[in-house]
Amino acid sequence: MNSFYPSLDSFIHVYDVKHLIPDNFLEMIQEEIPISGRKIERTTTDARYSNHIFHFEETKIEPIIRDYIWSITNFVTENYSKDFLVSYSENAHFNPLKKLYNEEGYFVYMYNHLEFCDIHVDQNRSHPRDISFILMLNDEYEGGIIEFYCGKHLLKQIIPKKYSIVVFPSNYLYAHRVTPVKNGLRVVMVFWLRTH
Repeated sequence: MNSFYPSLDSFIHVYDVKHLIPDNFLEMIQEEIPISGRKIERTTTDARYSNHIFHFEETKIEPIIRDYIWSITNFVTENYSKDFLVSYSENAHFNPLKKLYNEEGYFVYMYNHLEFCDIHVDQNRSHPRDISFILMLNDEYEGGIIEFYCGKHLLKQIIPKKYSIVVFPSNYLYAHRVTPVKNGLRVVMVFWLRTH
């Protein structure tokens, strides 16, 4: 009898979603920033993040952009379920990915030369997140690689590819970081969903 024992890194997936969004999606996001984006000021005690972070509340973002993001989210969660043999049908006995809630909106991070994100996890008492999403909005830069760790052990490296999305559990088992950007500007959209 064969048993299915997935490894930690098998829960980190990358999906190509360029078929779900227009070629100019990055430009759409950049145009939306001065309209409905709120700049997040980086604190002097937390050097993990880029200098340019913009927050978009889900209800205030341009509806067409929100529709694109939710089409991506639905595609990813459906495939994520299938990858782990969880039924995605309406009458499934149990599927934690069937009902998802975005309580924080969307964040756009822009990493300039030498900016990085130090190792961290996405879930904590203040942020009870279940699933993390990182949508790569461009790939015209060097560095900016996502690395996942279990303790000091490197689980997986993800080299950015435009309009791919990384999905993984937000919990303490998935510590990750972004290596420094060597050249160019790295732009990503990040959001988190809850399942209850």
